[in-house]
Amino acid sequence: QACAKAKQKSEVYSVTMAPNPDAEAKKEEGNKAFASKEYAKAIEFYTAAIKIDPQNHVYYSNRSVSHAGLGKWDEAADDARECLKLDPTFIKGFYRLATAQMEMGKFDDAASTIRSGLRVDTDNPQLTRQLRMVRAKKGASEKAATSASGGGGPDSLPPGAAGAPHLAVSDPAIAKELADLQEQFTNARRDYQKVKMELTQRQHEKKRNELTVSELGTMPEGGDGGDGCNMYRSIGKMFLLTSRKGVLSHLAKEIEDDGKKEKE
Repeated sequence: QACAKAKQKSEVYSVTMAPNPDAEAKKEEGNKAFASKEYAKAIEFYTAAIKIDPQNHVYYSNRSVSHAGLGKWDEAADDARECLKLDPTFIKGFYRLATAQMEMGKFDDAASTIRSGLRVDTDNPQLTRQLRMVRAKKGASEKAATSASGGGGPDSLPPGAAGAPHLAVSDPAIAKELADLQEQFTNARRDYQKVKMELTQRQHEKKRNELTVSELGTMPEGGDGGDGCNMYRSIGKMFLLTSRKGVLSHLAKEIEDDGKKEKE
């Protein structure tokens, strides 16, 4: 039921707040940069989108995960909070904020953020897995702190302590999201090239048929009002003896079909 309410609210936003085309264009450029792991460039495009339409929560969400790609967790958290202010039902906003808080060692804050998200979508699997991860990391951090207080060396210092080694991004869900976005971009680019090639082929066929019709128009008709000489029309690897009228009728249909497919 909570999931249905979240979906309903999201649909209301999409109906009442239609995305700005200029802002959406900037977002798409940001998505391309993000898929290419050019996170700084992606941030620039998402920022431009926000300047055009500061009320669209998705732009803040996308910029948040781009900051995460650079390990800028404070900025990632700030954008995730702004995203949630604009749409308190946006599950990815909770996920991104909790991820940033977890990477900064703020495990209690991260757990609180996740629980807030689960109140919106009780059985969300992504948030449920993330909550387990936060608890595990908190336990490991507390164990490391205990070891440090007992005289452990620098390697046992808790995250964030002076002299402690810097933690790399450890959330496998972020890595998966990056990989998924890259795959989506690659598939979209391949589909675009396929459509472009088919369109070019249709345009060439249409032009060829139009030239053929033009050439046939210069040929004399029969003096008795007939079609004049017959001619051969190719059908696959075969040739069919056809009247001039039949050829023109066939070409007209081909040109019409090519025009329809070109529009499609």
